[in-house]
Amino acid sequence: MAIFSTTLKNTLVASLLLTGTGIPLHAAPGAIATPHTTPEQKTLLVQMQDAFTNIAQTVEPTVVNIKAERFRGPDGESSEGRPDAGSPLGPAPAPRSGAPVPKSPALPGLRRSEATGSGVIVRPDGYILTNDHVVEGASGGIVTVTLSDGREFKGKVYADYKSDLAVVKIDPGATPLPVAGFADSESVRSGQWAIAVGSPFDLQNTMTVGIISATGRHQTIGGGPTAPGRYYPDLIQTDAAINPGNSGGPLFNIDGKVVGINVAIESPVDGSAGVGFAIPSDIAQQVMNALILSKKVTRGYLGLAPDDLTPALQTQFGQKEGAFVRDVKLDSPAGKAGVQASDIVTSFGGKVVHSEVGLRELISATAPGTPVVMAYVRDGQPGHLTVVLGTAPALPEEVIPAPVAPVTGAVKVGLAVRDLLPRDRQRIGLPATTTGVLVTALDPGSPAEAAFAMAGLAQPGAVLPDTILQKVGSQKIASKSDLVKALSGLTPDSGTTLVVLYALNNQRHQVALNLRL
Repeated sequence: MAIFSTTLKNTLVASLLLTGTGIPLHAAPGAIATPHTTPEQKTLLVQMQDAFTNIAQTVEPTVVNIKAERFRGPDGESSEGRPDAGSPLGPAPAPRSGAPVPKSPALPGLRRSEATGSGVIVRPDGYILTNDHVVEGASGGIVTVTLSDGREFKGKVYADYKSDLAVVKIDPGATPLPVAGFADSESVRSGQWAIAVGSPFDLQNTMTVGIISATGRHQTIGGGPTAPGRYYPDLIQTDAAINPGNSGGPLFNIDGKVVGINVAIESPVDGSAGVGFAIPSDIAQQVMNALILSKKVTRGYLGLAPDDLTPALQTQFGQKEGAFVRDVKLDSPAGKAGVQASDIVTSFGGKVVHSEVGLRELISATAPGTPVVMAYVRDGQPGHLTVVLGTAPALPEEVIPAPVAPVTGAVKVGLAVRDLLPRDRQRIGLPATTTGVLVTALDPGSPAEAAFAMAGLAQPGAVLPDTILQKVGSQKIASKSDLVKALSGLTPDSGTTLVVLYALNNQRHQVALNLRL
């Protein structure tokens, strides 16, 4: 059953149905009047209805239901030893039978549960694309796949945590399976039709219709005490109704091609509020092909967290395009090559970098061990360096870009520092050439506290120990007097960037904070 978004429904009704106010003379007693439509309007409605019906008949055989049986202990860890990091769009629980599910006698102390999600067939020999969070923790790495015709198969899981994508392999026998085709997600634009098919709340072969609401969305979703949340740098947003159980299912265009894999919703409740997200098909195909070929995804790794150049950063640094280096891990390929926080990367391996997503994709697509020339702008001066990519960790360790600190309207910065002494460098384990000032305190409610807190470097009134402030905007800070001079030029409602050195999990980072006065 096709479900149109409220906006589209109202538009169609207003423009196509309510064009006349006359009531037919021969309406049956008690029956509502037949809408007064012209033959042309009726033809248009029938054509649109037939189009969606044809799309449903074509694509639904390629969409499957996936059930994952899980065994978890009281600490949330699966029987496979993998932590439960939380699900962006949690798989829908299987329908309740009215009786509690007993613990498995074969796995004492573990609780059994079963969840359901969706997937799409991508190869006729039984390869199915879905989300990692749909199949994670599946007992023995095996899930149950139900095709649209009711046939059931056991499938082996090959997953990639970082992208939240997975491939399930079943053996369909000699008969090839129907396969969904992919569209170029780079060509997806806001306002285009979007069609979601999946198993929300375990209701298989459910089709909903809406539009593409936006592209290029950034989201950090999930996470828990033992595992980080997933960062999605590039998502398609849609108002086609997506609910728990739609995870892993396809988002189609009107040509019946997959433009994305449904992954998450934004909602104040557990159901759809008209804001859903899908992983673009171009990213999904790259990960899918690697999983099918190698059963794993190997990515290049630099150890930096890029961010987009906001209008404020463009004005501050005089640079319109590129990727702003928000954070760099010093003991990483990027740190060792000399990349610094607040650098603006303009090209990578000879390819122009337009945004943080573009840089992330170039890094991920480069094989580990490859030397790459990276051009950048630092303090208004262009430069270049060569980085040798490492291998990305299985779980994401790169720091997620910190959100912009809120405007407080205060003129006072609220930052207390002291000069960095030789004994400080020795105690912290820094080279003798390290410059900066040691941050000793932050005024509660101040712009400085907001900037540090938004990056996770402070709690009310207290800063992370051994945090060193090294730059204000493009001005290097070697002493407290340098800092006073640099901050003296700031005015109410202005802003700048603070480059800070800090330690997290015994690793040194350099991060650029957004300070708003």
